[in-house]
Amino acid sequence: MMNSLIFPDARLVVFAKAPVPGKVKTRLLPAISAAQAATLQSRLMSETLAMTHRQRLCRVQLWCSPSAEHPDFRNLLNRYPISLHTQSGTDLGDRMGRAIAANLNRYAAVVLIGCDCPSLCSQDLINAFFALRHGSDVVLGPAEDGGYVLIGMKQSIPDLFHSIPWGTAEVLSETKTRIRRLGLQYHETRCHWDLDRPEDLQRYRLFKRIGGLHLNSVNV
Repeated sequence: MMNSLIFPDARLVVFAKAPVPGKVKTRLLPAISAAQAATLQSRLMSETLAMTHRQRLCRVQLWCSPSAEHPDFRNLLNRYPISLHTQSGTDLGDRMGRAIAANLNRYAAVVLIGCDCPSLCSQDLINAFFALRHGSDVVLGPAEDGGYVLIGMKQSIPDLFHSIPWGTAEVLSETKTRIRRLGLQYHETRCHWDLDRPEDLQRYRLFKRIGGLHLNSVNV
């Protein structure tokens, strides 16, 4: 079974927060309610995992916060061939660095994504893994807001995660500055947008309507 994967020696890490009302997608409030935001988070997790399995790229891991015990995570485990893991660390960068380092102890390359980017597709993941296979030390998927939606690497580089101004427009530029300072080769995929702010909701509605998915059941 492993031989049928395109990248059997790699792992895809998906970061996700449990869809608890008032704890997820809080920047979308009050454009939608806390309950709707949690429902949206649940939908985004499922859509992301469906996207990661459209092609047989590599094994997929879902790294959960605050733990892997939420019923939605267990439901995803029953629906997709994934493994569940619990995030640990003091901040987002620490959690990301730990998840990547844990995998690079065993595998040749790791790509990490979140569940906030509806436009990310399997071809973006293929491009990232191919770039790592063919010489790049780091791959970044830039986001319109100045962050990134994807990071991949084939060696643990803690400096890319420590003291980064997470949640600001400087995340991508600061990360690239450190990559250049370390003398690393890096590749950028195409730019994407995150679903983080109220103005992103209409964009998401249009994106899904064009794709044939109606959102009446989510009402966002």
